[in-house]
Amino acid sequence: MNQRTIKIGTVTAVSQETGAVRVSFFDMDAAVSALLPVIMPTGVVQMPKVKDSVVCIFLSSGSNDGFCLGGTYYIQGEKLPTGTPAAVRTVKLSGTAASVPYPEGWKTDDTFILAMKGVVKGQPQQLTGYKATYSGSGINIEAPPDSALTAVMLGRVVT
Repeated sequence: MNQRTIKIGTVTAVSQETGAVRVSFFDMDAAVSALLPVIMPTGVVQMPKVKDSVVCIFLSSGSNDGFCLGGTYYIQGEKLPTGTPAAVRTVKLSGTAASVPYPEGWKTDDTFILAMKGVVKGQPQQLTGYKATYSGSGINIEAPPDSALTAVMLGRVVT
């Protein structure tokens, strides 16, 4: 890989077990990289798929020492996905109970709580033991005893 250290390529193989991908680079006669670890935020596992366009960064130590930074769009005629709303939504809360309406387009059957943050005895932390009741318009949440709600992260099934 010459002096360029950031490259756009196409995923040719995915290793779910190691969280890495092999990438082909069209400007290098379809040269294929070694397995490149995919950079993801802590707690998120979302691997690119075969044929996805991705951005890769390589270290100066060699052409196989690098990372896959994730997917791209509008590369050589690709189109953005059509109108799929976000699959994760974070809502700030306060108090010991809250009613969180579903984001536009979300439904009861497709929505779930990913995480709950609050304050227990003056210390911010993840909450467990909360009570959640799903209704047609949103989720009613009650904090566990001796705690207060500060945020909820909702997820939804995307089909």
